[in-house]
Amino acid sequence: MFIDSFNLNLLRIFECVYRNQNMTKASYELHMTQSGVSQNIKNLEEVLGFTLFDRIKKKPIPTEKAHLMYEMCRSNLYNIEATLGKLMGVEQEFSGTISIGLPIEFGNNIILPLLSEFSKKNTSVTYRIVYGHAAEMNQLILKGELDFSVVDTFGFDKEIKTEIISSEELVLCASKNYFSKKKSSSKIDKNFFETLEYITYIEGAPILKNWFKHHYGFSNLSINSKATLMNVQGVAQLIVQDLGVGILPVHMVERLKKRGEDIHIFRAKSGPLYNSLSIAYLESKTMSSGTRECIKYLSNSLK
Repeated sequence: MFIDSFNLNLLRIFECVYRNQNMTKASYELHMTQSGVSQNIKNLEEVLGFTLFDRIKKKPIPTEKAHLMYEMCRSNLYNIEATLGKLMGVEQEFSGTISIGLPIEFGNNIILPLLSEFSKKNTSVTYRIVYGHAAEMNQLILKGELDFSVVDTFGFDKEIKTEIISSEELVLCASKNYFSKKKSSSKIDKNFFETLEYITYIEGAPILKNWFKHHYGFSNLSINSKATLMNVQGVAQLIVQDLGVGILPVHMVERLKKRGEDIHIFRAKSGPLYNSLSIAYLESKTMSSGTRECIKYLSNSLK
């Protein structure tokens, strides 16, 4: 048989290079040098007699035959690993580096503890964490620099698939000191809200405008933005420092109150406004088994 003289480890290296679309990333995962990975791919191509990757601007671009070969390798290698684990009575442990994009507040307080639990069963998994807002994650996912990202509501590129995993209630709040200074009468209406300064997340204040439209029906409220920053902790800090009014998730307000901060929450006139949190990933990008399992674990833990 042809396979008798074939080094099966070459298929594992090929699978890793194809999945990562990058020799350097594959070398990290395989614990090899980049030159070693490249040489093994060349050896495999010589044995097979056809090209697996076109080298374009130092990036390995899979050929048509590589696509077909990967489908065969992925299913069979994973099945062999799973079967051997069952026969040996060993629970399958995933490995490799997973690149994840996170929003700072939700990421630090919710996702990181879950990743820590996931790592206890998968000690060979390592993480590359990138913080940022949804617009930044959109670009990093499209470039293939992230395996997936946890993001809030955002109009993602059509190539990116999103799956809702959780939601957080959003409230409008200010420090009680700021509110008492601004409230000169008992009437809280559109004119009153237009006298306030606001802490916004992005230019145009779409989150604030959505909150006012949802609760008060205001569609053309004039927003006086005192500061703009895409960071929940930063917005919370400026609110505490009496700089203005802003939108915060309920869990952040509860943390501020436990810390002893006096926070005024503006009364809502309708049901709660929720911000959906989703896992976003490039549907056309091949995922490692570890990445798939990590996404599954996070989704199940948060639902």
